[in-house]
Amino acid sequence: MVPPPHNDAPVPLALRLLLAGTSAVTAQLACQPIETVKVRLQLFDSMDAASPYRGYSSFTGGARLLVQSEGVAGLWKGMLPSALREMSYSSLRYGLFVPTLTAIQGLEGGGGDGPPPPAAMWQRFLAGGIAGGVGAAVANPADLLKARMQVELS
Repeated sequence: MVPPPHNDAPVPLALRLLLAGTSAVTAQLACQPIETVKVRLQLFDSMDAASPYRGYSSFTGGARLLVQSEGVAGLWKGMLPSALREMSYSSLRYGLFVPTLTAIQGLEGGGGDGPPPPAAMWQRFLAGGIAGGVGAAVANPADLLKARMQVELS
């Protein structure tokens, strides 16, 4: 069996951003219940013994109390802002890495006809920092909204 030919054509930026964001949202669907219980544990663990939310003293106790009081759907509280955050933060940090790295390499010169030389470690760190910083700056409001929705009691 002959392997398919290798396509060296660059992936369009819009497709790169869409795929990165969609992958991150899919992963967040699995992590959201854990995050919701974690946020509740952080908030309600310090409450006094008379509080009806004192059951948030362990992860399993908190998950059980959340499901009993709000149903299974309560585990996914704040999923919409989580999806917005992932579509902005993760799509930008993953999607912008390669174009940023290419731009940094272009600043270094070497505009020859052949493929660019492998990126130096410092170039990769700089590209990752820039892409991650842009993503974090854009996604911060959605992150705040997500946390506020997760602690909202029904």
